[in-house]
Amino acid sequence: MNARTVPGLITDIVYSADKVANLNDQQLIARCADFMINRRYFSGTVDEYATAIDATLRDGHIPAHALEISQHHSEAELLDFLALLKKQLDNRRPWPKPAFVKLETDQWATFANAAAIARVNLPKHRIVGILNKDFDSVVVGELRLPVMILELRSSEVVALMGSLEPRSTVFTLLHRDRRNMAEEVVSHFCEFTGIPSDAVQPITVE
Repeated sequence: MNARTVPGLITDIVYSADKVANLNDQQLIARCADFMINRRYFSGTVDEYATAIDATLRDGHIPAHALEISQHHSEAELLDFLALLKKQLDNRRPWPKPAFVKLETDQWATFANAAAIARVNLPKHRIVGILNKDFDSVVVGELRLPVMILELRSSEVVALMGSLEPRSTVFTLLHRDRRNMAEEVVSHFCEFTGIPSDAVQPITVE
């Protein structure tokens, strides 16, 4: 099944909803909307999910495959949940950009003259857990290092670069533009990723 089709997108939602008991919980609905807007735990964009929800509500039926994976909720309960989620999403229009988006490693070439603006002192598994994103690897000189490239809601593009030591808990935060605004970029990085600010040590950029 193509994840970008209506059935695929609704399956994503039903899979997440089936893990909770009360689909009328307003906090749950708000959190689900947050995750969609910020693309946390949902692979598509909020526009794609909103379109799929609208189509499903118009049809009046949950796509067959999505309904099959639901072990705890009836079709009527899921439709009610989608209607509440639609209302939550509509109330938040216009939607902001996601807090951050992970970019492909073909962007690494744009970091040729990047500045190191901070050290992030967290184990790799903690970073992956907070961001819900895995590191890629890139070649730096003769080395292959773990890297994660992120575009922040503020439109700044940064990269977290690790070291050869797999157990290292120190990562370097690189910024490819506007070196004189390093402090602001570090602040945005913490705000939009949720990485604790006390784990991020700014580096003075000359």
